[in-house]
Amino acid sequence: MGCFSALEDVPEQVVEFVRRQVELPEGTLPVHRAKRTAKHHRGLVRKRVGVAYGQAEARRIAEASIRKEAAAKNRPADLINIALEEVVEAGLELPGFSTFDKMASKIRTEVDAPICEDIHDRMSPLQRTELARLLEERDSDGTTLFNRLKKPAKGPSWSHFKNLTRRMEWLDGLGDSAVWMDGVAARKITDFAGEADAGTRRRFGTARPSSASR
Repeated sequence: MGCFSALEDVPEQVVEFVRRQVELPEGTLPVHRAKRTAKHHRGLVRKRVGVAYGQAEARRIAEASIRKEAAAKNRPADLINIALEEVVEAGLELPGFSTFDKMASKIRTEVDAPICEDIHDRMSPLQRTELARLLEERDSDGTTLFNRLKKPAKGPSWSHFKNLTRRMEWLDGLGDSAVWMDGVAARKITDFAGEADAGTRRRFGTARPSSASR
């Protein structure tokens, strides 16, 4: 795991295995009588596996790598894995997973906000209004117009082709997404598209996320 677990989180099977290996009596608990002893034992383990303890430096490396990669990647798991690799390569003990998780979420929001603002600012007021309307107005089948955007093409037939052509004309009428997304990494656009729903809209604000989702 690259870090020390809380003693209460160590599986009983592991405790029993270690107890038998060092020939301690049954019922021996995985606790230390003194904090100094625990600190000494952790030092021995770090020396054995070849890592150093430096939480501040580990967090600095993790934050720098996440911030760099967040410009092109959006999935928290991808950002966390990259940060883990960087900290391990630096020979440092890993912070707890919750630290990486909170860091990735915070930095991703900070990086995404100006990207979405730039996309928003490239749109005309009319285009913003039309995109917002996708989540408000209903199509003939009762779903929102936004749902029409996500419908896949149907089987090959002349009627389906004509319907798809009309849908593409409607879609093109919303605006030039290539202009809106100019300079945004392709991987980022794909991830934005995967998150495109009302929840994404709430995440970034009233108008901005619907522009990013497009």
